[in-house]
Amino acid sequence: MVRGSKRTLNDERCVEVPTESIEKLKKGTIVSSGIFPEKVEVIAVEEAGTNCTVLSRGLESGRIYEKILNQQQVEELQVSASAADLDFRTKAEEFFLGIEANRVRLAFEFDPLFALNASRVDAVPHQLEAVYRHILPHHMSIRYLLADDPGAGKTIMAGLVLKELKMRGLVNSCLIVVPGHLKYQWLREMKEKFGERFTIVDRGTIDSSYGTNVWKDRQWCITSLDFVRQDEIKETLQNARWDLVLIDEAHKMSAYLYGEKTHKTKRYQVGEVLAQNTANLLCLTATPHRGDPDNFRLLLSLLDANVFGTRDGMERVLREDREQYVLRRMKEELKGFDGKPLFPPREVLTVGYELSKPEMNLYDDLTRYVKKYYKRVQKVADDRRRRNITLALVVLQRRAASSTRAIRTSLVNRRKRLQDMLDNHRLIQDMQAIYGDIEERLEEMPEEDWWKVESALESLTTAQSFEELQEEIDELKKLIDEAKKVERAEVEKKLVSLKGLLDQRVTKGKEEEKLLVFTEARATLDYLSEKIRSWGYTVCTIHGNMNLESRIRAEEKFRHTAQVLVATEAAGEGVNLQFCWMMVNYDIPWNPN
Repeated sequence: MVRGSKRTLNDERCVEVPTESIEKLKKGTIVSSGIFPEKVEVIAVEEAGTNCTVLSRGLESGRIYEKILNQQQVEELQVSASAADLDFRTKAEEFFLGIEANRVRLAFEFDPLFALNASRVDAVPHQLEAVYRHILPHHMSIRYLLADDPGAGKTIMAGLVLKELKMRGLVNSCLIVVPGHLKYQWLREMKEKFGERFTIVDRGTIDSSYGTNVWKDRQWCITSLDFVRQDEIKETLQNARWDLVLIDEAHKMSAYLYGEKTHKTKRYQVGEVLAQNTANLLCLTATPHRGDPDNFRLLLSLLDANVFGTRDGMERVLREDREQYVLRRMKEELKGFDGKPLFPPREVLTVGYELSKPEMNLYDDLTRYVKKYYKRVQKVADDRRRRNITLALVVLQRRAASSTRAIRTSLVNRRKRLQDMLDNHRLIQDMQAIYGDIEERLEEMPEEDWWKVESALESLTTAQSFEELQEEIDELKKLIDEAKKVERAEVEKKLVSLKGLLDQRVTKGKEEEKLLVFTEARATLDYLSEKIRSWGYTVCTIHGNMNLESRIRAEEKFRHTAQVLVATEAAGEGVNLQFCWMMVNYDIPWNPN
């Protein structure tokens, strides 16, 4: 070898050139120049006559560059650092944070349960199975319906999915859509359990961000489904995109098939926008199927419109590969790490009863009233008016099936409204005049909205004259008097059956014995709480007009002091009643499924 020269990395192809021309291109050297689009680290140098080939890696992008440089270009390279001349003056804490950031970024490659270990949750087997066996593997993008029974911990599973995707660099923005009263619960759980900070987007947020698209400015948002279903809010979603959208109580996004026509509720229309504007969509619900295959298919089509475009296609996929899209497990299937069931077995019992004679007479008289005015309403030409007045009559029978107090309250309210019309010499026959169009199916409405509709329905009448209006008012008065007699006589057989169940199963004064009673009518809720309290039991209530804070306080009271909780369906969302060991459905649900 000639003195003052240097061999290249590849001895077979090397030529002897002056050493000083490539002295600054040692392996590991960090250089910058207009030749490279970014700072690069030298990987290898290969000389070719008076030129040399430089193989390097971009510090920012990680891209590999291969450049042939002459001696002048080599001389112009600016050396920033060298592996042989490292600067150890950097603060140790900053160095630690740097390497820790890289470790975290790659941790999922080595820790199969990384999100779990980085979160404050004690997951149980079925939660780990859902996240790491069904949802995360084998999906280029996640489009999934998680439909486990209530109490299975779907919020925890959703949080683990979010955490894993974020740690893998796949999610940098997320929108969580929930029922309105659950916004703060999700906000709290995401922060406390997973260390993820979200912003609640509501009317105040929109108003304070005038002139900007709030969804683009905020990467981590929680909002209400009923808030974003408003037309002007839904429009703001059109141009926003997310890496992940989580939808709680996803069954509320309903659509129905009537012959060849599909009716899409406003909630469902929001679901379509969100499904199109996200790479990953995870829907959560404990009640995915209502006995209507097309309703279920339309929900699944939000995950993949092609796969679930027809009922035959849906049935084939669910038969052959259901768990690729849907996971549904009942409480009886869920076990702990010790193999023992997480929940005690459920014992379902239907208690039959026959109406007493006074109740039967009241029901028959009410039925005659409904039939009489139902025949009249069929003569109404306007379809919308006819449907709404018919609904007003059907609601009366629904109330009669709930309790005598409920039907009496509805009759009193109806008579009062009709009397006001008579006193003011005006007839109200159009629902739109007092409420507007009913665009959603009633069972899809939030509880408090349904009560408003019901109140408005009580004002509708088929009367064409004030004489007919007076006739209906007189009939209502007779029914009200009859209902009062039944209530005072305390011969209501359903109520008697409930008292027998309480006396048999719940010991007065034993706070650990709990009974949950569900009803659909607010009047029945008040009625039952009065009666149960008079029987010597401690009672609390939950209903749709209570905010989340009030519901949580009621939950705590039920957990620690009250023996009986009387609730409407509002108790099914946002509170944890898993400690309760007995439940009574006092009413038949409006939706029989």
